[in-house]
Amino acid sequence: MVEWAVVRPDGLIDEKNISLYEIHPSPTRSAIFNAGKTSRINVAYFMTDLIMDNQTWNQWKVKMPVIYNTESSE
Repeated sequence: MVEWAVVRPDGLIDEKNISLYEIHPSPTRSAIFNAGKTSRINVAYFMTDLIMDNQTWNQWKVKMPVIYNTESSE
């Protein structure tokens, strides 16, 4: 069996530092009317966490989590 995960960021932005972010099993915002922001560095950090942390991997494997920067990070 092939195990996989697809990380789905919302509107990508550039940031220099990792900030707080939220992971959801499906979108919680409208991509057109209320798009969220997600920094590329947070996406990379979460993807690294998927690879390195078994608990995170087991939570999200065979799923398509959505990542958003937290409101205080936007």
